[in-house]
Amino acid sequence: DLSSFYTWDLSSADRLKFGVNWSHLFNYDITVYGVKYKLAGTHGPGFVSGNTGTPKDRLQLTGQWFTGPFTTTLMGNYVGKYDLTDPLAGIDTCDIGINAFNNQRFANTDVYPQQYCNVKGFWYWNLNLQWQYDKKTMFQLSVTNLFNNKAPVDMGSYAGTGLSQTSNQTGTPLNPTFH
Repeated sequence: DLSSFYTWDLSSADRLKFGVNWSHLFNYDITVYGVKYKLAGTHGPGFVSGNTGTPKDRLQLTGQWFTGPFTTTLMGNYVGKYDLTDPLAGIDTCDIGINAFNNQRFANTDVYPQQYCNVKGFWYWNLNLQWQYDKKTMFQLSVTNLFNNKAPVDMGSYAGTGLSQTSNQTGTPLNPTFH
Protein backbone atom coordinates (compact mmCIF):
# COMPACT_ATOMS: atom_id res chain seq x y z
CA ASP A 1 0.00 0.00 0.00
CA LEU A 2 1.14 3.51 -0.77
CA SER A 3 -0.58 6.65 0.48
CA SER A 4 0.35 10.27 0.17
CA PHE A 5 -1.53 13.46 0.98
CA TYR A 6 -0.53 17.07 0.38
CA THR A 7 -2.17 20.23 1.72
CA TRP A 8 -1.64 23.79 0.49
CA ASP A 9 -2.85 26.83 2.39
CA LEU A 10 -3.91 29.34 -0.27
CA SER A 11 -5.10 32.03 2.12
CA SER A 12 -6.47 32.29 5.64
CA ALA A 13 -9.80 30.82 4.42
CA ASP A 14 -8.79 28.66 1.43
CA ARG A 15 -6.97 25.35 1.43
CA LEU A 16 -6.39 22.58 -1.14
CA LYS A 17 -5.76 18.96 -0.25
CA PHE A 18 -4.79 16.20 -2.68
CA GLY A 19 -4.28 12.54 -1.91
CA VAL A 20 -3.54 9.20 -3.47
CA ASN A 21 -3.99 5.75 -1.99
CA TRP A 22 -2.78 2.78 -4.05
CA SER A 23 -2.95 -0.90 -3.13
CA HIS A 24 -1.16 -3.53 -5.21
CA LEU A 25 -1.09 -7.29 -4.67
CA PHE A 26 2.28 -8.61 -5.78
CA ASN A 27 1.06 -12.11 -5.04
CA TYR A 28 -1.78 -13.82 -3.24
CA ASP A 29 -0.93 -17.49 -2.86
CA ILE A 30 -2.78 -20.13 -0.90
CA THR A 31 -1.32 -23.61 -0.34
CA VAL A 32 -3.79 -26.45 0.15
CA TYR A 33 -2.55 -30.04 0.62
CA GLY A 34 0.87 -29.04 -0.69
CA VAL A 35 -0.42 -27.38 -3.85
CA LYS A 36 0.16 -23.62 -4.25
CA TYR A 37 -2.60 -21.61 -5.95
CA LYS A 38 -1.83 -18.15 -7.33
CA LEU A 39 -4.94 -16.00 -6.94
CA ALA A 40 -3.92 -12.35 -7.44
CA GLY A 41 -5.69 -10.96 -10.48
CA THR A 42 -8.27 -13.77 -10.60
CA HIS A 43 -11.90 -14.16 -9.60
CA GLY A 44 -10.90 -16.26 -6.63
CA PRO A 45 -10.68 -17.39 -3.99
CA GLY A 46 -14.43 -17.75 -3.91
CA PHE A 47 -14.49 -19.12 -0.37
CA VAL A 48 -12.71 -15.99 0.95
CA SER A 49 -13.91 -13.21 -1.33
CA GLY A 50 -17.49 -14.39 -1.76
CA ASN A 51 -16.77 -14.78 -5.48
CA THR A 52 -16.07 -11.08 -5.91
CA GLY A 53 -12.57 -11.31 -7.33
CA THR A 54 -9.10 -10.23 -6.32
CA PRO A 55 -7.86 -7.42 -8.56
CA LYS A 56 -4.13 -6.72 -8.26
CA ASP A 57 -4.63 -2.96 -8.21
CA ARG A 58 -6.97 -0.50 -6.51
CA LEU A 59 -6.44 3.23 -6.51
CA GLN A 60 -8.18 6.21 -4.97
CA LEU A 61 -7.48 9.85 -5.87
CA THR A 62 -8.89 12.63 -3.71
CA GLY A 63 -9.01 16.37 -4.27
CA GLN A 64 -10.56 18.76 -1.76
CA TRP A 65 -11.05 22.52 -1.74
CA PHE A 66 -11.89 24.16 1.57
CA THR A 67 -13.10 27.75 1.46
CA GLY A 68 -14.77 29.22 4.51
CA PRO A 69 -17.77 27.04 5.43
CA PHE A 70 -17.71 25.20 2.07
CA THR A 71 -15.89 21.97 1.21
CA THR A 72 -15.83 20.42 -2.25
CA THR A 73 -14.46 16.89 -2.61
CA LEU A 74 -13.83 15.01 -5.85
CA MET A 75 -12.85 11.36 -5.39
CA GLY A 76 -11.77 8.97 -8.15
CA ASN A 77 -11.82 5.23 -7.52
CA TYR A 78 -10.14 2.63 -9.71
CA VAL A 79 -10.55 -1.14 -9.54
CA GLY A 80 -8.00 -3.04 -11.64
CA LYS A 81 -8.73 -5.82 -14.09
CA TYR A 82 -8.98 -9.48 -13.15
CA ASP A 83 -9.89 -12.68 -14.98
CA LEU A 84 -12.66 -15.25 -14.50
CA THR A 85 -10.44 -18.02 -13.21
CA ASP A 86 -10.41 -19.31 -9.64
CA PRO A 87 -7.62 -21.93 -9.59
CA LEU A 88 -8.44 -22.99 -6.02
CA ALA A 89 -11.98 -23.94 -7.11
CA GLY A 90 -10.74 -25.77 -10.22
CA ILE A 91 -11.75 -22.94 -12.55
CA ASP A 92 -8.47 -22.76 -14.48
CA THR A 93 -9.62 -21.45 -17.87
CA CYS A 94 -11.88 -18.78 -19.24
CA ASP A 95 -14.30 -21.32 -20.70
CA ILE A 96 -14.73 -23.04 -17.33
CA GLY A 97 -15.14 -19.66 -15.62
CA ILE A 98 -17.87 -18.51 -17.99
CA ASN A 99 -19.65 -21.85 -17.95
CA ALA A 100 -19.46 -22.17 -14.13
CA PHE A 101 -22.19 -19.62 -13.55
CA ASN A 102 -23.71 -19.00 -16.97
CA ASN A 103 -24.82 -22.40 -18.22
CA GLN A 104 -28.31 -21.03 -18.82
CA ARG A 105 -27.11 -17.86 -20.53
CA PHE A 106 -24.83 -19.72 -22.96
CA ALA A 107 -26.88 -22.93 -23.27
CA ASN A 108 -26.38 -25.17 -26.28
CA THR A 109 -22.99 -23.82 -27.24
CA ASP A 110 -19.42 -25.00 -26.92
CA VAL A 111 -18.00 -21.58 -27.77
CA TYR A 112 -18.13 -18.92 -25.10
CA PRO A 113 -17.64 -15.22 -25.81
CA GLN A 114 -13.93 -14.64 -25.17
CA GLN A 115 -14.44 -10.91 -24.55
CA TYR A 116 -15.86 -11.89 -21.14
CA CYS A 117 -12.70 -13.72 -19.99
CA ASN A 118 -11.34 -10.61 -18.28
CA VAL A 119 -13.17 -8.05 -16.22
CA LYS A 120 -11.80 -4.70 -17.37
CA GLY A 121 -10.39 -2.07 -15.03
CA PHE A 122 -12.93 0.55 -14.02
CA TRP A 123 -12.84 4.21 -12.91
CA TYR A 124 -15.71 6.01 -11.24
CA TRP A 125 -15.80 9.49 -9.71
CA ASN A 126 -17.83 10.86 -6.81
CA LEU A 127 -18.48 14.51 -5.97
CA ASN A 128 -19.39 15.80 -2.51
CA LEU A 129 -20.37 19.39 -1.63
CA GLN A 130 -20.71 20.48 2.00
CA TRP A 131 -21.78 23.69 3.67
CA GLN A 132 -21.23 24.00 7.42
CA TYR A 133 -24.04 26.38 8.41
CA ASP A 134 -23.16 26.42 12.11
CA LYS A 135 -21.60 24.07 14.67
CA LYS A 136 -24.66 21.79 14.68
CA THR A 137 -25.93 22.04 11.11
CA MET A 138 -24.29 20.91 7.88
CA PHE A 139 -25.84 20.54 4.44
CA GLN A 140 -24.42 18.01 2.02
CA LEU A 141 -24.98 17.11 -1.63
CA SER A 142 -23.33 13.99 -3.04
CA VAL A 143 -23.21 12.59 -6.55
CA THR A 144 -21.93 9.04 -6.96
CA ASN A 145 -20.53 7.91 -10.30
CA LEU A 146 -20.46 11.53 -11.44
CA PHE A 147 -19.74 10.72 -15.11
CA ASN A 148 -22.18 7.77 -15.21
CA ASN A 149 -19.43 5.33 -16.18
CA LYS A 150 -20.75 1.93 -17.19
CA ALA A 151 -19.50 -0.94 -15.05
CA PRO A 152 -17.52 -3.66 -16.85
CA VAL A 153 -19.13 -7.01 -17.55
CA ASP A 154 -18.31 -9.67 -14.92
CA MET A 155 -19.82 -13.00 -15.92
CA GLY A 156 -18.38 -14.74 -12.86
CA SER A 157 -19.82 -12.62 -10.06
CA TYR A 158 -22.24 -14.20 -7.64
CA ALA A 159 -24.77 -11.44 -8.33
CA GLY A 160 -23.95 -10.82 -11.94
CA THR A 161 -25.07 -13.87 -13.82
CA GLY A 162 -28.67 -12.76 -13.96
CA LEU A 163 -29.92 -16.22 -14.79
CA SER A 164 -29.02 -17.92 -11.55
CA GLN A 165 -31.42 -18.80 -8.78
CA THR A 166 -29.54 -16.54 -6.33
CA SER A 167 -30.46 -13.44 -8.33
CA ASN A 168 -34.03 -14.62 -9.08
CA GLN A 169 -33.04 -14.45 -12.74
CA THR A 170 -33.12 -10.65 -12.67
CA GLY A 171 -29.45 -9.73 -12.15
CA THR A 172 -27.12 -8.08 -14.61
CA PRO A 173 -23.61 -9.29 -15.44
CA LEU A 174 -21.62 -6.94 -13.22
CA ASN A 175 -19.90 -7.13 -9.87
CA PRO A 176 -21.78 -5.06 -7.28
CA THR A 177 -18.93 -5.35 -4.79
CA PHE A 178 -16.51 -3.36 -6.96
CA HIS A 179 -18.70 -1.71 -9.56
